[in-house]
Amino acid sequence: MEKIKVDQFIRSRRRTISLSITQEATLVVKAPLLTPMKYIESFIIEKKNWISKKITEIKSRPKAKIKE
Repeated sequence: MEKIKVDQFIRSRRRTISLSITQEATLVVKAPLLTPMKYIESFIIEKKNWISKKITEIKSRPKAKIKE
C-alpha cells in the first residue's frame, strides 16, 4: 500500500478533522488538539481514494500563462 505524504499538519481548537489539497497539489491536514494520531492516520487512509483523485485532478490542470 502506498504511503500518503502529509505536507502540512495543523492542530488547533477545532472539533473536526479537515483534509484539503492546495493549488500546488499538497495535502494539508487540520485536526483537533487532543485527537490521537492513530485516529488521524486511519482517517487519512479511509480518504485515500479522494486524496489521490484530487491530487491527480489538480496536477492535470493546464498551467496558467504568465503575462509579460
